[in-house]
Amino acid sequence: MLNVLVDDYAEVWVNGDVPRKSGYPAPATIQGHNIPNRVVLGTAVKAGDKFEVAVFGINGPISVAPANTVWFRQARMEFFR
Repeated sequence: MLNVLVDDYAEVWVNGDVPRKSGYPAPATIQGHNIPNRVVLGTAVKAGDKFEVAVFGINGPISVAPANTVWFRQARMEFFR
């Protein structure tokens, strides 16, 4: 699992796609200010598996972006058995 914290808005792309579930907000899209974003990269990951991860971050409001900087506060990988 990848845990990302970006100020204000972010999308996490895994292998060229934003993970999504029909009828729900994209789990890879941060919904507000400094809210952690957790993305499951895979459920049956084995040694040698590779993932291409891209994080898009922007300050809001997106329609009138402020002139300040984007803070990428943390990125952390978590492994579970």
